[in-house]
Amino acid sequence: MSKSVSSYKQRVVIFTDETCGGVPLLTIRAFMEILYNNLRERGFEFTEREDTIIIRPYSKELENTFKNMKSENVALAIFIYLPQFKYLEESVKDMGKQFMMVTKTLKYVDIVRFIQTQKNKIIKSMVSSVSNKMRKNASYFI
Repeated sequence: MSKSVSSYKQRVVIFTDETCGGVPLLTIRAFMEILYNNLRERGFEFTEREDTIIIRPYSKELENTFKNMKSENVALAIFIYLPQFKYLEESVKDMGKQFMMVTKTLKYVDIVRFIQTQKNKIIKSMVSSVSNKMRKNASYFI
């Protein structure tokens, strides 16, 4: 029996290099807060503090992250990546397929642009895209 999308928690994974510093996480958090609210309206359940994970992009934690999320019935993973971490995008897609999880990647520059313009278009487009993906892949959520 399949469950509705609203019965799943949503997990956010932020990729950042803590060793370099200089990454304005406050900008990301401001963006994520608006994104959380939009996803909540679509029925996703989560608590902001518990569902935000920061991991170093050069470590081998990606597979473990997906394993842990799968064991907790997390169906959606959102990845925010900086330009120098572009190589992660394919790895994220591969992991999503391997663990039957919908993934969505966001470029950091889009977040900065959104914060500067305060336009909701980027978020609304993303939330719609995620909802459509999850409806089309109902077999992921059994």
